[in-house]
This record gives sequence, C-alpha cells and structure tokens, in this order.
Amino acid sequence: MDRFISIAAMIHHLRAEKPEVDPEHLITLVALGAQSAELLHLLKASGQPLGTIPSFRLQQELSLYGQQRFKELAQQQQLCHLLTLGHEVNRSPYWLTSKWLRSIYTTPDLLLLLYYYESSRCAINGCPQVLDTLWQRHLKRTLVVIISQMLIDSGQWDELFGHTMEIIAIDHVRKRCLVLSHDPFTHNPLGYQHEWGPLDHHLLSLLITTDHY
Repeated sequence: MDRFISIAAMIHHLRAEKPEVDPEHLITLVALGAQSAELLHLLKASGQPLGTIPSFRLQQELSLYGQQRFKELAQQQQLCHLLTLGHEVNRSPYWLTSKWLRSIYTTPDLLLLLYYYESSRCAINGCPQVLDTLWQRHLKRTLVVIISQMLIDSGQWDELFGHTMEIIAIDHVRKRCLVLSHDPFTHNPLGYQHEWGPLDHHLLSLLITTDHY
C-alpha cells in the first residue's frame, strides 16, 4: 500500500529546496498527486524543482503512471470507487466532506488520478484544446482540498464540507462556524458564532506560515 504524505510534510519538502514556500508550488505539487510517497519520489527523481509545471518528459511519465494505476485499480475492483469520487466532484453541490477527504489517506494519488481520468476523456473525445482549462480547474479543486486538510489537521473543527468555491467548517463544542469563500457569506442556520475568510492563495500562504487558523 502506498504511503500517505501529509500537507505539513509537503511543506517540509518544499522548504528543503527553498525556505519561503510559494503557495503555487504547494498547490501544483499536491495536484500532481505528491501526497503519494511513490509519486513524490518520481517527481524528485525527475530533477525538476518541486511544485513546478512538469516537463514534457515528466508529463509522459505521469501519464504512464496513471495508465498503470487504472489497470491496478480495475484488477483490485476499486476503479468504481474512484470514478464515484470523481462523479461527486462534478455533480454533487457539496462534494467535499470529511469522508471524501479520507479517501486521500487510502488513495494518496487520488488527485492525479482524477485529473488523468478527466484529461484522458478530453483527449478521447477530441477536445485537447480544453486541457488548459481543465488543469486550471484542477488547481482550484486542489487548493480547496489542501486548505480543508489543514483545517482538519488543526484539530479545531468537528465537521467540514464544501466545494470548489466554498468551505464550511463547524466547531460544535465552541459553537463556531467558519466559512471560507470568494465572497462574504452571512447565512448561519446553526446560530453559531460566525466567521468568514477569503478562499484564496493569500489564505493558503497564511496557513503555511502560521499552521493555524
């Protein structure tokens, strides 16, 4: 079974190359599935700085990795579960849940596999021109997944759910409700103490620096 690498460990690997971590590099690194120890090793072995856009040769290696992993998942009868997770991202209003995030612990290369599946469908359907748009959407999804993991790892929140544009974290003990979104959000059905923050790269940079929200 592949070993899971936490976001805190990802930050440590980036700091080993450059003391000041660029949020963009963290997002790209996680988007490429580097929470998988096997993929992190592959990315390091390429000789490229971590978190940079893969070269053509590395893209080919990642594509081959995706093909092999899909075959493995099919043989292990786990492919259906992966595709269900991908379907939830594209169809469910609030796909981001603690249960969805736990899937990354058991399938650390989940984010890369989802992107590989989506990009492969584009190529098969003859729409290679939308690949850049697909990658940008994948980066936005990855930003939300990273921040959600950091919130959970902080131990301050009992429940978390959201989607690509919004994260809602709830602390039932202290009756707090944190909403992270692109625009201020005031709806508060629980009547808890309401907090709002921007869901953007600046917030991620703050979390990287302080490890606290």
